[in-house]
Amino acid sequence: MRKNHAEYPPANGRPAIVHDDLMIGYHEGGATKALYSDSEGHVIHHGVSFSPESKKLVMLSEKAAGAPRYRLSYEGLQPGTVKLSFEIAPPHKPAEFKKYVEAVAKRK
Repeated sequence: MRKNHAEYPPANGRPAIVHDDLMIGYHEGGATKALYSDSEGHVIHHGVSFSPESKKLVMLSEKAAGAPRYRLSYEGLQPGTVKLSFEIAPPHKPAEFKKYVEAVAKRK
C-alpha cells in the first residue's frame, strides 16, 4: 500500500492544489495487480511486473476504450534510492508512452 499527500502552492495565476492518492497492490488469479485512486476521481487498474535483475517494478494500466494508458516505474539505483518514471500514452496510440515525470527519491 502507498499513500501520498501533496500540496502545491499557487503559481502563475493557478490556485493552490492539494492531491491525495492511494495505491493498493494485490494478487489475483496468479497475477500481481495494483489499484490506484486519487482525490481527482481517477481510478486506475494496473498489471504489475518486476525484474529482479534490473531491480525494476513496472505498473501498466489496463487498456480502456477512449482512455489514456499509464506506466509507473520504480527502479532501484542503490540501497535507499529509487528512480521513478511516470509515462502516459494517448488513447489512439496506447503503446506510445511519453515521459510525464521523472525523479529520484531517497529514503530519509
